[in-house]
Amino acid sequence: MLRSPFRTLCVALLAATACSPLAPAVAAPSLLPRPAAMEAGQGAFALTGTVAIVAPAGDAAAHFAADWLSRALHDATGGRFAAGAAGAANAAGTGGAAGRAIVLERAAVPGLPAEGYVLTVTPAGIRITAPDEAGLFYGAVTLAQMPGADGTIAAARIRDWPRLAWRGAMLDSARHFQTPDAIRTLLDAMAALKLNTLHWHLTDDQGWRLEIRRYPKLTSVGAWRRSPVSGTRGDGAPYGGFYSQAEVRAIVAYAAARHITIVPEIEMPGHARAAIAAYPELGATGRNPGVATDYGVLPWLYNVDDHTMQFVRDVLDEVMELFPSTFIHLGGDEAIKDQWRASPAVQARLHALGLRDEEQLESWFVEQGGRYLAAHGRRMIGWDEILRGGLPPSASVMSWHGVDGALAAARAGHDAVVAPEHLVYLDFLQGGPANRDSGGRYQPETIAGIAGFDPAPASLAPDVARHIIGVEAPTWTEYLTDGHAMQHAAFPRLDALAEAGWTPQALRAPADFTARLAVEVLRQKAAGLPVSDAPFAVALAASPAPAASGGTASGGAAATVTMSTQSGYGTIRYTTDGSVPTASSALYTRPVRVGLETPVTAATFLPDRRMLAAPTTIRAGDAIWTRQSDTLTACPGGAYSVRIPRTPDAASDTASSRFFSIDPNTACWAWTGAPAGATQVAVTVVPMAWSFMQPDEKAAITHYAVPEPDGVVIVRGAGCIGPDLARLPLPSMTEGGPAVTARGSLPAAATPRDLCFITASRHPDAPYAAIADVALSGR
Repeated sequence: MLRSPFRTLCVALLAATACSPLAPAVAAPSLLPRPAAMEAGQGAFALTGTVAIVAPAGDAAAHFAADWLSRALHDATGGRFAAGAAGAANAAGTGGAAGRAIVLERAAVPGLPAEGYVLTVTPAGIRITAPDEAGLFYGAVTLAQMPGADGTIAAARIRDWPRLAWRGAMLDSARHFQTPDAIRTLLDAMAALKLNTLHWHLTDDQGWRLEIRRYPKLTSVGAWRRSPVSGTRGDGAPYGGFYSQAEVRAIVAYAAARHITIVPEIEMPGHARAAIAAYPELGATGRNPGVATDYGVLPWLYNVDDHTMQFVRDVLDEVMELFPSTFIHLGGDEAIKDQWRASPAVQARLHALGLRDEEQLESWFVEQGGRYLAAHGRRMIGWDEILRGGLPPSASVMSWHGVDGALAAARAGHDAVVAPEHLVYLDFLQGGPANRDSGGRYQPETIAGIAGFDPAPASLAPDVARHIIGVEAPTWTEYLTDGHAMQHAAFPRLDALAEAGWTPQALRAPADFTARLAVEVLRQKAAGLPVSDAPFAVALAASPAPAASGGTASGGAAATVTMSTQSGYGTIRYTTDGSVPTASSALYTRPVRVGLETPVTAATFLPDRRMLAAPTTIRAGDAIWTRQSDTLTACPGGAYSVRIPRTPDAASDTASSRFFSIDPNTACWAWTGAPAGATQVAVTVVPMAWSFMQPDEKAAITHYAVPEPDGVVIVRGAGCIGPDLARLPLPSMTEGGPAVTARGSLPAAATPRDLCFITASRHPDAPYAAIADVALSGR
């Protein structure tokens, strides 16, 4: 009886799956996404000396994978890896004459699904076998994650394949333009996670980003917006950009080499204002609205006449030239029908077509594009609103209103991709310590929510489940103003999305995922990706020490500092002397007592002593006596909804960048449990540039009318109702202008109290004045 060199180690991560056919064969904390099946072997392959990476002669895709692996292993270990073809590939296998080789081979593997691979590591050599190009590349991606700190790869046999065919990220380049280099950085990071679809949102109210030769004004006019506060410095400069067809071809080829399909999105019939600004006759009103400089759901819809439908076909002709993807996304979401209802020409067309209402007219419009795509061998996909007027026969659905749209489409026999807004949308804030995010929406969507999401539950009937073809995480960029901000918002939450799309559900376990995520975050940082460390960064909070417990050793007042992380993973180490913590610094086990002037700096560490997240520092007294907009809260009855820059297009990665958390419906911020003894207050206010709501929504804001000529900050107690504790006059402010500080006195309080800060003005159309900072003192 032959004895296998591999041994199966059943790890009971979940009692229900222990030792089942899909149970993990060995703990693999460094592999993300987790492989479908893995067995541990004996010994290890040493990455010392020169290791050959062998690919079949003439196989361009295999050679790309070999070159990619060579660079990745060099970055991980510093070793030398020579990639090339072997004249005697059959002699270069594990244990053969050229046993110091990593061999990539294309071969049939019985029972292995598309994109799957088999990776075998022994002390003598390594072999990656896959029946298709993508599988070969994904085997290389897995191998690149396996080197240990000692420069070896533990012996193992991995048989792996994806759970879902569409494993996607969506990038909105319409609201803010990202450079081609930023998109390539995103594609590289996606490839390292086995994500295979980039859904590229290229047109919207705020910009048309794709060069169309037949309609040059789409980019000469529609790609640029201008307002008094546009431009990265808020100086009114034209803001925008577009991708030439040559740039698009280069990006598509770059993605394809990494086995990523780019699915373009050309929005219709709504989100069309930029196109209508370029060609007003395309709109239902015939008027030129200009390219939008604000966000929200705007009312500008395409016309439904023959001229506009020819425009759609012409655009799709050039889109299909540029993008070889099977699917083309036609949008179909958030189309307010007011202009169609008010247009006699649109109403006449609706009745001539024998349609019931404007919802059916939208389905008809989208279906015209879908039929044109189908005639050219392509498939249409759209947002789940296209279900409302009856799903066009050619349509597939991307469900963002939860998962119900996907299920409805799947039950009707249509393919669907799951992308629920309040779970996988990456423009929501990540949470973690204050000020770690740039812009975004509330409430925060943590990585834990995505890590626990099952896009295709086992409870689905088989005929429904087979139509759930994928999962996707969109990154909308209204408040993510550049490539740096986009990447910081996307990662590491895309890491969790990758595992949801690849790994069998039975193998997914939160604690195991978090351990592997920690290592992946360090890999991404080493690669230069501006990945957020929100799950692992230390949040510090300070409160006055009880008076009965006395002061510090030097006799001064004392504070109690608590430390926590979002994930609870790793160990927290801290210092109180201003130095950066190391793995040998004090271990946090319980709240720490310090003086008010003491700097407390904390960081999270892995068991191998590597720092996992950038340090967080506070001075206890400052933490007790000051607040920023992020550490204030919305007033009772309101809610923070966005965190935004002062001007809508400000760069996110400059030292001067500031972002402010606001409730757009009321200019009111609360400080719960403000410290006792405060007799002085200073409030810094910034007049925001209006971009976060439609202009006509200003009327919905709760306006606090005051007689002061230039406005005032009103300070009130609990509940934000009178009497006023203080009124702090403001100087005149202009939209998007500089910050100002208002100061005044407060009546003293013997115990902590709740305070509200309201920015009020004489005129309802005054700039929205956001609070940046509040400082209390006892002097």
